[in-house]
Amino acid sequence: MGRDELLAEVTQRCAENRLVTLVGPGGIGKTSIAVNVAVGLSTGHSDGGWFVDLSQITDGKLVASTVGTALGLRAGEDVASADAVIALLADADLLLVIDNCEHVVVDAADLIEQILRTCPRVRVLATSRERLALPDEVAIVLPTLQSDDAVALLTRRARRGGATTTGEAADEVALCVAVDHLPLGIELVAARLQSMSARDILDQLGAKGVL
Repeated sequence: MGRDELLAEVTQRCAENRLVTLVGPGGIGKTSIAVNVAVGLSTGHSDGGWFVDLSQITDGKLVASTVGTALGLRAGEDVASADAVIALLADADLLLVIDNCEHVVVDAADLIEQILRTCPRVRVLATSRERLALPDEVAIVLPTLQSDDAVALLTRRARRGGATTTGEAADEVALCVAVDHLPLGIELVAARLQSMSARDILDQLGAKGVL
């Protein structure tokens, strides 16, 4: 909802640059945008698009093995080695989406830099809560949803989940403000609207000191 222009911008930047990083807080929609862009661009690469999720690791030493496993390297092929990953990608023509780099940003940036330096037909679309600080990195800071788009997403998701009504329009707006117009926050609130009204949720948040 309300992301068409942003998707077009990210797609264009990825087509023109080998490293694009989507930057923003958790829940702003970085992964969703990256996946949508990758689906559109993957057909332009003979080896398609590949997705790597780094969210489950906190040890930077595991970055190479996580990427290697996602690319199909098996145990016994030295998947923990950056050299093995680079050797696999040396002649590849693909778009590599590396998601949630912020947990291991230094090691993720180091591996990405090696890939870009030695694998000329690989492009990288990364997501992170902070920039990778690499040469030629194009960082796109994602905005939160506009108010109208946030409310539209809230009502759409709530009704898809089975809610027959979300309450007063003013309460819908207030709910979106309460979660800072973040898409993930709106999704979570929409799930609650299956059993509660917007006013009831706002009252609960107020009682807990959130509002």
